[in-house]
Amino acid sequence: MAVNPLDLWNRWAIQILLLFSLTLHVLLLPLAGIRRRRASMFLRVPLWLAYHLADTIGIYAIGLLSLSSAPRDHRLMPFWAPFLLLHRGGPDSIAAYAFHDNQLWLRHLQVFVVKVLAATYVLYKHLPRGDTFLILAAFLMWAVGIGKYAERVVAIRGASETLSRSSHSPGIITSIIGIKDY
Repeated sequence: MAVNPLDLWNRWAIQILLLFSLTLHVLLLPLAGIRRRRASMFLRVPLWLAYHLADTIGIYAIGLLSLSSAPRDHRLMPFWAPFLLLHRGGPDSIAAYAFHDNQLWLRHLQVFVVKVLAATYVLYKHLPRGDTFLILAAFLMWAVGIGKYAERVVAIRGASETLSRSSHSPGIITSIIGIKDY
């Protein structure tokens, strides 16, 4: 019996996206410092791809979860959207890839609000009835995910304000925080 790749994707898409998102975030942890130094393209390109794909995969997966009509007996469904919010917060070592990404903090704030609303919708839509432990775990992950994601937006906003205050002497701020503009 041959396995149709489309059927496989339809059945396992959420799990595949979650694992891919987790893999990208684990990859970002050791590679995040590379963006601050002169490094070869063989190291900077995978870092850039991992940074942007991690955000894109998280957005796509939350959207897919909100459109999913999985039955309520699929127990972990309400846990995945808050887990993806935590992923959207990203590792502490890389809130923004480049120096100029900090100026886009309003866009990050807008995406934050939309994704929190989407994760809340998924949580509401797939919340199990009577499973107190899973409900508690999902709400705890939801709160931690919102906090982590909000921390990223606040860090990007703070970096943007620091940049705007020091616009008269950009050399000083880059030497203080050690970031080079590529």
